[in-house]
Amino acid sequence: MIDSESHPLKVVYPGRPNGGAGADFCDAVIYTGGSLHRGCIEVHTQSANWQAHGHHRDPVYNQVVLHVALEATGPAQTILQNGQTVPTVILGQSIATEQTATAQPYLYPCQSFSRYYGKTALLDYLASAGLQRFYLKADIFNGESAAEFSEEFFQAFLEALGYAQNKSAFRQFARLVPLATLENFVRQLPVEEKAALNLLHAFLLGRAGLLFAACAERQLPTSRLTELQRIWNASGQQPALCSRDWVLCKVRPGNHPIRRLLALGHLILRYRERGLFGSLMVAIRSLPVSHTAASLEQLFTVNLAGETALLGGERAAEIVVNVFLPAVFAWSLSRGNRKTADEILEYYRHYPRLPANSLEHHLLGQLSLNRRDITGACPQQGLIHLYQTMCRQGQCHACKFDLSS
Repeated sequence: MIDSESHPLKVVYPGRPNGGAGADFCDAVIYTGGSLHRGCIEVHTQSANWQAHGHHRDPVYNQVVLHVALEATGPAQTILQNGQTVPTVILGQSIATEQTATAQPYLYPCQSFSRYYGKTALLDYLASAGLQRFYLKADIFNGESAAEFSEEFFQAFLEALGYAQNKSAFRQFARLVPLATLENFVRQLPVEEKAALNLLHAFLLGRAGLLFAACAERQLPTSRLTELQRIWNASGQQPALCSRDWVLCKVRPGNHPIRRLLALGHLILRYRERGLFGSLMVAIRSLPVSHTAASLEQLFTVNLAGETALLGGERAAEIVVNVFLPAVFAWSLSRGNRKTADEILEYYRHYPRLPANSLEHHLLGQLSLNRRDITGACPQQGLIHLYQTMCRQGQCHACKFDLSS
């Protein structure tokens, strides 16, 4: 293609539809000016809509690397909020009329792989990619002492609590309020659970800078919120973060950081006798032979009688697959316990599939698969590994599934 300033441009990977705030497509890769550019693509019927919609004033759109429009009705350049410019492609001008008349629907280079080599070969590769992703996740846990390892696990665990929008904020919170600080705090709490929970929840929400955020009134009953605020004010402590550090708008109620921090309080209190990671390691040694997945998820689930779960089974399963099993695998290997490491690997290989998300839906269409083809978490994680290491990096030419050459 040719952009509005007559520079050649190639879309290496078109990305996928963006279900959140910002541009229409995310994780796209384009080639222009002699280099690859990764980011988002925004599409309009008229190029003037970039400014008419206020994108030039919105920092969320600073991730855009290409602006596509059907008609040229505005400036030739697309200027971002940060002052940088990105290419604009006017479809009516960029592609010759005879090319348009004979244009075929876009096919990904990998879309016909299963047709030529069989679905079994594709699924075997995805299972192998799922194992690669597992090993990469295990590699981040390399603390030499139990205390260092516990902190690494805690940071990864909190990042998983954050879901997509608040991973960064939870990671920062874990660094500023480490597990050792929390567990020392818990040792000083009263034995009575309600009083201990109030003190711990006030500490967590206060340190997170969320106890006095406007959204707190929607997440907690008024009487409990008032009590937690009173406890925090009396403590004389200062927040580690502020409400601006968190994404609080357009977050699903179940994923709200206040609810996740409340769940964290319940888990820290549940496992205070041996500590979080120590208690989980004890629990995994006594797993039942059957219903292993459900038992693992129960370790992280926080269900309160008569209330929506603070941490439900679906999020618990994500934590088991992406954090807990890799951490236990790494810990076992570091202690020379190959038998336990092999058992953990088998748990992972046979773990049931996790709930589908938009990324999986996109990859299934790209590879001409359907949801029934992915029967477990391992090949499901393989899809993510393929996407992260190949698709969104613009590495189609290096991918095993590329049939374009």
